[in-house]
Amino acid sequence: PSIESALRKLLSQGVDEVYLIPMFPHYAMATFEAVVVGVEDALKKLSTTVRLVTKPPYYDDPVYIDALVAVARPHLDSGYDHLLFSYHGLPERHLRKSDPTKSHCLASGTCCQTSSEAHKTCYRHQVLATTEEFVKKAGIPKDRYSIAYQSRLGRDPWLAPYTDATIEQLAEAGACAEQSRLDRADRKAQQVGHVLIRAVLELAHHEHGSEDLRHPVEHLMRDLSDLL
Repeated sequence: PSIESALRKLLSQGVDEVYLIPMFPHYAMATFEAVVVGVEDALKKLSTTVRLVTKPPYYDDPVYIDALVAVARPHLDSGYDHLLFSYHGLPERHLRKSDPTKSHCLASGTCCQTSSEAHKTCYRHQVLATTEEFVKKAGIPKDRYSIAYQSRLGRDPWLAPYTDATIEQLAEAGACAEQSRLDRADRKAQQVGHVLIRAVLELAHHEHGSEDLRHPVEHLMRDLSDLL
């Protein structure tokens, strides 16, 4: 149903207070604020006496964080290389426009970590807070996750880093890490091969008695143990 038709139904039942929960955990003008304004406008048309109470964004609500972790847990437990939090992007001008102080958002590199009234309507602060609470609850190490923003449009500056570029960087870093692992494995295989060749040559110069073979075998086992 539309917002207006749902409100009409409530008002027909004698409701004198409406508790609104926008289904968006983070504040943004295009989502959370649009819902609030839509309900406010509909109520103005239908009634001047009904009280509207709106639940604030629940980006750091423990129940919400617990739900996110519970959904992700099976995938986390099955193993992962890197966890990427990809949030819907916003133009930077939206953050500045929704900043009630008109001087805090994006004014510095630490604006989201510096306490401010602006955080109540700052999308970037809120998604960073969600991520922080999630990794704390899920036990994700700092070097095992990243944050990025997707779905940018137009030429205006949007929140960064961008998801597509971040994925490419992670893939490149993963490829480099895998090549480094293969290089290390190849060097180790060569070292093991050299030890075995040396052992064979040493054994070839000994007589075939058990006493004569004891020392080269011991050397072989020690060298292999050091490598493996």
